[in-house]
Amino acid sequence: MDVPFEWGSTVRVLSDPDNRLASVCGFRQVETSSTAAEFDVVIGAYLVLVEFDDGSSSEIPASQLQHIPD
Repeated sequence: MDVPFEWGSTVRVLSDPDNRLASVCGFRQVETSSTAAEFDVVIGAYLVLVEFDDGSSSEIPASQLQHIPD
């Protein structure tokens, strides 16, 4: 499976009520059933660490992100 985003990519967080934009800071693949259950994804899915303009960050399933071209 290919990594869904590159570091530094701009993404829209579709699961955010305001559809905020964020920057990709990192990512990891879900390896355990407990992590899969926590994020409601399957093992093998990608979680993406994003940073918002206000400096806060969050780990979000890749399926809840939309790439915004530069």
